[in-house]
Amino acid sequence: MEIKISEKDLEKTLDKIEFKRSYPELVSRLISEIQDKSGVIYEEMRSVNNIIRKHIDEIFRDNILVINSEEMDFSEPISGVDGSMVLIKGIGKKFFAMIGVSQVIFDRGLLDIENPKVNLSVSIETIEEKYDLSPKAQAVTKMMIGETKAINILINKLQKGFIFIDGPLIDPPTLADISYIKYRSEIFRNALKSEIELIGFVKRYKSALFTTKLNLKEFSYTSDQEVIPMLFSILRRSKYCGFNEIIATKPYALNPAGEYVYSENILDLYKTALNQYGVSEDIYASYLQIRYGIRPIKIEFFAKNQMDAEKKLARISNLIREISIAGTNLPLPVLLAHKTSLIRKRVAEVLFREVISRVLGYSGEDIDYQALRDMIYVFEE
Repeated sequence: MEIKISEKDLEKTLDKIEFKRSYPELVSRLISEIQDKSGVIYEEMRSVNNIIRKHIDEIFRDNILVINSEEMDFSEPISGVDGSMVLIKGIGKKFFAMIGVSQVIFDRGLLDIENPKVNLSVSIETIEEKYDLSPKAQAVTKMMIGETKAINILINKLQKGFIFIDGPLIDPPTLADISYIKYRSEIFRNALKSEIELIGFVKRYKSALFTTKLNLKEFSYTSDQEVIPMLFSILRRSKYCGFNEIIATKPYALNPAGEYVYSENILDLYKTALNQYGVSEDIYASYLQIRYGIRPIKIEFFAKNQMDAEKKLARISNLIREISIAGTNLPLPVLLAHKTSLIRKRVAEVLFREVISRVLGYSGEDIDYQALRDMIYVFEE
C-alpha cells in the first residue's frame, strides 16, 4: 500500500524529530523564555502603531502615492533572473559551491503568460579557503557573476521589455570588488542604452530608507521592515485608500543614510563606475503593495529624476499587479526564476556524498578511507 505524505506534513515531522533530538532541559528553558520575549515584541509593535497613527495625515500627504490600476499594453518581453548557491564543506581546504542560475522569458509578455521559456545554467565550483576571505563570500561572488552574465545575455537578446532581478540592483551589498562593480555597472549601462527596464525585486528589505526620510525621532530605533507593513495596513483600514488599490511610498534615490545594509562607500563606488560609463540616472527605490493581504515589497529601478521615477513606478506597479499569481506574493517571472534555480541543501549534500564515493572509486589502494574521512569537514551531531 502506497503511503502519501505532503511536504507540509513532512516538515512538521522533521520539526518533531529535531525537538526529540534536543536536550530536554534546554528546550524547557527556551520555552520558559517565550512569554517574556512575546511581551517585549508586542510592546514594540504597539509603540510603532501609535507613532504611525499620531503622524498618519502628514505621512500620507508627503510620502504616499495611491496608484491607479490601468489597462496597459505589456506585450513586450518580460523576464526574470535568479541564482542560488549551496556551499558544501569539502575535502581539506577545498569547498564546493553548487550554483544554479535561471532565466525565465515571456517573449510576448502577458500574451505568453502560460508559455514561459526557462534557460538554466549550473556549475560546481571548487573554492580554496583563504585567510582573508571566507569560502561563502567567494561562492556568493561566483554566483553573482553568473547571475550578472545571465542578465546581460537577456539584454543583448531582447533589447526591450522588463527584466526582474530577484534581489536589489546592487548585489551583493557588501562586495567592494572594483572589477565586479565595474562589470555590473557596465551591464546596467547596456540595459539603459536599450529599451530594457531593470527591476530589482526585494522581498526581504533591511533598510531604513523610508523611516530616515520621515525624520521622526520616535522612529530612530526602528527600520522600514517594522514600519512599512503596519503603515500600509493602517492606511487601508483608516480609509485613506481602498483595500484593492495599489499603494506605494514615493520613490527616493538610494541614499547611504538609509541603506545601512550596504558596506561603507559601496553606493559611491557604483555611482562613480556608472558615471564612467556615461550613466546619469540614479537608482530609485519604493515600497509597494498591490492590494491588501499581499506582503509589501521593495522595488528598485533607474530613473532620471523624481518625476521620471514616479512615472516609471506607476507602470512597474501595474505590471507587477498583472503578472502576480494568486496565493503568492511574487510576480511570475520572479517566482519561476527562484523555483527553477533553487538548489536545496539536502540535494547538494547527497551529490557531495556521490563525489566522495567516486573519489574512493578512483583511489583504490592509494588513499586510505580513514585518511579521506579525516579530511572531510563533518561535525558530529
